[in-house]
Amino acid sequence: MSPPDLDEILNEQPAVPVRLTLSSGDQVVIDNPTRTLIAGLSLFIGVAEIPEARIGDRVRIVSIPNINLIERKGPRRNGRRGRRR
Repeated sequence: MSPPDLDEILNEQPAVPVRLTLSSGDQVVIDNPTRTLIAGLSLFIGVAEIPEARIGDRVRIVSIPNINLIERKGPRRNGRRGRRR
């Protein structure tokens, strides 16, 4: 994953929460992608108790080369949700 690829995902409109899976197996949820900043090979994430908040209470730093998987947590692009039967 390159910084420009990650930037493209985080700046999709409308903004959709994403979950990052790191090479260590840890998972990081980004509730509000507008609270992120990419600098070099680092992703700075403003973390807040309220997911909709524009300002974070603290910062988490993730090394971009350590990101193995990115999952979008919003509705599917066609607007339909899967049903369990």
